[in-house]
Amino acid sequence: MKRFGISIGLLALSAAALVACGSGGGTVAVSPIQVAAAMTPVNATPDNTAGLVGVTVTADSGVAALGTTVPTTITIGGSAAAQTARVATGASAAGGRWTYGSCIFSITQSTFSADHPLALGKTATIEPCTVSVDTAGLVVDTPPAQRTLTLNLAGRSGTAVVNVNVTPSGAVVVNGGTMANTGIVLRSGG
Repeated sequence: MKRFGISIGLLALSAAALVACGSGGGTVAVSPIQVAAAMTPVNATPDNTAGLVGVTVTADSGVAALGTTVPTTITIGGSAAAQTARVATGASAAGGRWTYGSCIFSITQSTFSADHPLALGKTATIEPCTVSVDTAGLVVDTPPAQRTLTLNLAGRSGTAVVNVNVTPSGAVVVNGGTMANTGIVLRSGG
């Protein structure tokens, strides 16, 4: 008798589960949700920096390699293929071409004094120069979320808030530009 009661209960539970799943007649495959872990910093290269165009990073303690010791902003402009930068601190600013192989700033306009590392005609090379983005907990293949980007400039960090999402292949997309070779780790989550 008991055995019969348990079988009826299991049958009712199975029927309820089928009704809850719908009556489409097909099966629904549920993919595991993938979540990004924290990203490893990557060297700043043309492949990793397309999403930096339009970003302004602020280094609160300055950037020694640029000869600044007070809050310094670096605004990346131009295009992904031909980036420019404007570096400002206090009442002085410099602008010019921004390239990679480190971060290399070729100054074509400046209000800094002639003996300053950011003077007109000089080139400032910042090494190491790495980029990292806080991707921890981002669900893969969802709309962009605002996260912190850190540009490490020879031991001094500048940060900015950017729009970030992660593709199913593990690529990190910053402001619409894909970062290559990010070393991001994906894990199942929910």
